[in-house]
Amino acid sequence: MGNLPTPVFIALLFVVGVLLLVLFIAFITFGRLYIQALSSGVRISVFAFIGMWLRKVNPRIIVDSLIMANKAGLSDVHSNKLEAHFMARGNVQRVTQALVAASKAHINLNFDQAAAIDLAGRDVLDAVRTSVQPKVIDAPSRDQARTTVDAVAGDGDHGLGMLRGIRGASSAAQATLARNGDLAEVLMEAGEAWSDHGGGTSGALWGGALLAAGQSLARIPDRPAAEQIPTAINEA
Repeated sequence: MGNLPTPVFIALLFVVGVLLLVLFIAFITFGRLYIQALSSGVRISVFAFIGMWLRKVNPRIIVDSLIMANKAGLSDVHSNKLEAHFMARGNVQRVTQALVAASKAHINLNFDQAAAIDLAGRDVLDAVRTSVQPKVIDAPSRDQARTTVDAVAGDGDHGLGMLRGIRGASSAAQATLARNGDLAEVLMEAGEAWSDHGGGTSGALWGGALLAAGQSLARIPDRPAAEQIPTAINEA
């Protein structure tokens, strides 16, 4: 360094000093998050935190989501994807929670699909949860004062058989929807599930109707227009 002119040497010292100062401030600001990520098996550099700060991305949300995904054994969740989804005004934590729930329920759902569902304005976590635990209103009980066909035939085609069919169809439809399946796929999967779970005459009839409607829609090239859907269903 002795051969360098004094101004150059001073400039180098200044640059090094500024760099060290920036790293020190970054560590003070993001040090806790960095240590938390490192201790949880998530590798993320200090410069990545600086980049998030410059892009106005909340590092706490990104780190928490990465840790959640890492603990669940997900390999499809990366920092750059989470940041991109955050900057697109998506719900990063909700998407990550949905991926974890889908993984535990053995539902085939990747990050890009979950992010697309979230950006479309739908609650992707609720879709996954509903596919596991369908929201179905039970048939009225025999003990209720009102006597309906469902109540009287509690163990017949219009009672428990219908209930099992509806639950199976709802679960299959939500699972297909969570995988971003189209309407034809949703109807076909729901129809097959209704037939399998419902049994009896009602299971075959209602399941077959849904399956036929889905197959009719599947024959329409590209995505069917809204006015084509009733026609396709009537043809089924």
